[in-house]
This record gives sequence, structure tokens and C-alpha cells, in this order.
Amino acid sequence: MHGTGGPRRDPSSLRLEWLTSAQDGLALAGVVAPEAPEMTIVDLDGITEHSGEPPLNRRDAEVVERWWNTARFDDETVRREPAPDRLAALGRSRFFVGLPPGELIRTVRAVTSGSTVADRRAVREALTPRTRIVVGFGLGAVAAVDVLARRPTAHHAAPTLITVGSPLAGRGRAVVPRVREWINLADVGDGLAGGEGLASRYGRRVQDIVMDCDPRLRAPRPYIASPEFGRALLRALDLAGSGVSAG
Repeated sequence: MHGTGGPRRDPSSLRLEWLTSAQDGLALAGVVAPEAPEMTIVDLDGITEHSGEPPLNRRDAEVVERWWNTARFDDETVRREPAPDRLAALGRSRFFVGLPPGELIRTVRAVTSGSTVADRRAVREALTPRTRIVVGFGLGAVAAVDVLARRPTAHHAAPTLITVGSPLAGRGRAVVPRVREWINLADVGDGLAGGEGLASRYGRRVQDIVMDCDPRLRAPRPYIASPEFGRALLRALDLAGSGVSAG
């Protein structure tokens, strides 16, 4: 489930990035995949658009403040701005790489209020009884958790969930997915992902793997083409006992 503050991508280009990155991650973990894993890519970028900048409530402001502190640590040119201009200033920082305010607003709303109806519908349509591994990147992790929290386990086997660079750390209410196992990868400097994992909010339900890549690109490859992700995927494959069916 690919959802992050980035430009719209050609489906074949996005699939190629995920596929080759996953293969590289497995290779760095010591395993060369004999063949391309079976993958279904769900691109949530741009499904829901936000216009303007609605007033920030208290929970929204807490999320923005944490990102603000992260961006200031990474970029000395970022200065504190009045609340109405805070998101635009964040988007200009090196950390967020020119992310437009609309995308930051969408991320804030997904963190504090949950995923959109359109995003959840796209995720539900991609899940089948054969799905054994779900990978959620960025806002894709939020939508995946929201859907898997409501997914009727009587009709589907519980998959293994791998969340990557997800903003779930800032969520006001901890929504718990119904999964066999939950592995979360967070970069120490990723302001969107909290930088320290999800265990403080979800406890033993989630296994955090803290890593050091370059999340500022807001692209999956820095996370996925890593030995940490490769080992997490191997763990998920071992639990599934079958090929990869990830998004």
C-alpha cells in the first residue's frame, strides 16, 4: 500500500521501484530471490485531494509541532512561523523536500482522524483470501491498519503486516489491526514516522525496527532496499509459508 506525500507516479514505474527494492532488500539480508515475488501495488497518492488550509485543532497542532522540531533539527534555515503559515514553512524545509501544504494537510488528517473512505476502499479491493503479507508505506500504512482493524477474520486469514515510514506514532487513538504479526520499520530521523517506532503506543502488538536510511525523499526505496526490510520480509515469508502478496 503506497501512500506518501509525493508526486503521482506511472504505475509501471512505481511497481518496478517496489519490486527491485524488495529484491535488493532480500539480497542485502543474504537471500537472492529466485523469481519476482507476486505483488499487488495499491497507489494511494492523489486519491483524496485537500484544498486550502483548514484550521488546525489541538491534535493536529501537536503533530505539526513534532514535525516542526524535526525539521528545525535538520535544517537551520527553518524559522518558526505563525500557525497559519506553519505547514507552508515545513514544506520548504530540506526534510520535507518541497512537500506542498495540501499533502501535509492530508497527512495530518490521516494521522489524527484516520484514513479516507476512498483510501480504505482501494485497500479493501486489493485484499483477497490469498493475501498473506501486507506492506504499508507512509499513508498506505494508515489505510492498511484501518482496514485490517475491521477486516472479518472469518473470511480471510490474518496476514503479516509490515509498516514502513508510517505516521501512526502521532495518532490520537491507537487502532489495532487484526494481523498474525506486525513489524514496523522507522528511521531515527523520520519526522513523519516518529523516529522511535510504535511500541510506546501499541505495546507488544508491534515489533519495532529502528534504522538509519534517508527518509527525506519520501520514497519507498531508502526503506525497502535495506537489510532491515529484507529480514522483516523473510520473517513474513516464513510465517506465510508462501510467496509475497504485498502492496
